[in-house]
Amino acid sequence: MLKRTWTTLVYCVAVVATFATQTASAGDGFWRDLFSEQSDCIQFTATGEILFIGRDSRVGGGTGAGVVNGPDSQRLGFNNADFNHEFGYRLSMGIQGSDKRVEVIFSELGEWNWGERGSLSGGLSFDGGAGFPAGVNQLGPSTFFQPLFVASLVAGDETDGLGPSIPALDPLPTYDSFYTSQMQDLQINVLENDSNRTLRVGMGYRNVQLDEIARTSLSGTYRGFDTGGASGGLSSADLTNAGLTFLSGVDDGFQDQDAGPGDLLTLAYNGAANNDLNGFQFIADLCLVDRSRFNMTIIGKAGAYHNHAAGRVRETYTGIGPSTSVYGTALSDTKDTVAFVGGVAVKVGWRLTERIELIGGYEGTFVSGVALAPEQASGVANGTYEVNTDGNVIVHGANFGLQLTY
Repeated sequence: MLKRTWTTLVYCVAVVATFATQTASAGDGFWRDLFSEQSDCIQFTATGEILFIGRDSRVGGGTGAGVVNGPDSQRLGFNNADFNHEFGYRLSMGIQGSDKRVEVIFSELGEWNWGERGSLSGGLSFDGGAGFPAGVNQLGPSTFFQPLFVASLVAGDETDGLGPSIPALDPLPTYDSFYTSQMQDLQINVLENDSNRTLRVGMGYRNVQLDEIARTSLSGTYRGFDTGGASGGLSSADLTNAGLTFLSGVDDGFQDQDAGPGDLLTLAYNGAANNDLNGFQFIADLCLVDRSRFNMTIIGKAGAYHNHAAGRVRETYTGIGPSTSVYGTALSDTKDTVAFVGGVAVKVGWRLTERIELIGGYEGTFVSGVALAPEQASGVANGTYEVNTDGNVIVHGANFGLQLTY
């Protein structure tokens, strides 16, 4: 799903390898030219770490639309997705002298998945609730499934929705939701490396990629009511005038009478979002403890980024007997905007030998100004779509690994 470019990673590793090769052939002169002063010792490091990272979706509200309004709105909301911590990995290598350090860091933070299915507590009204029990779930101007909401407002179709309604004892509508998210991080940093200083600073280039898919569907018995009698359901013209396209089956809309069997109708949303962040960050490395074997540091990073965000929304509305119509819409958009990435990490190390060190710690990263898959529903209006980049994400967790120095 991620578009990451192993080419970029290989290139960055090649840069550090070139430093090593030239240093070996040119001796101290190369390092002196690189850092403008003589270094007493040149060292190379290679690090491998296992990550155990969680993604907090509860802070990712942005201005995203809710799936429905009403008693089940919280249960169906993606901002309540409970992601588990997942395993990832980090690989890094660097070259350092007595005063500077150059490092390349690549992190695959993991793939987070969440899914839930069940039944609504009552019916779902598409356009206002008349003919349904009080307090029923509803579609509205700011919920998912905007084309169906608009089509249901057409004069003559006073009330449409999924039963149970007042005169019909239909089974409760069901829902099925799924959300997946992946994140990768590539950094090339230059930092101070003076062991006599407690606070060391640096800066670097950073690329963050966040890719997501969110799906949800609602299924139930379609009911249509009119103040003057049977409505006949939603016509093909109602649906296509609301921005939907006829896809397959019989092009006759969704049929129903006030009583008797109606169409089984499924509303399905599929949203996707891809974020490619590129920018520069400032780094502060504060050494708290530095003993012969044990060390502890706090590392802070923050920067502003250009985010090339891409979003896609696909909705389908499927009737299953007596009508077999399928209508849908597929929209996409891209946007270039400003994002922010900042984070704090606590790192500890235990030197097993002069060249081998156990490392571990805990870290958290905050990303703001990104596109999230569920929030793309809010970008759909009047048959058009604009990618929503108001999302926020926090990822946090522990890491453990080995660092080799030579």
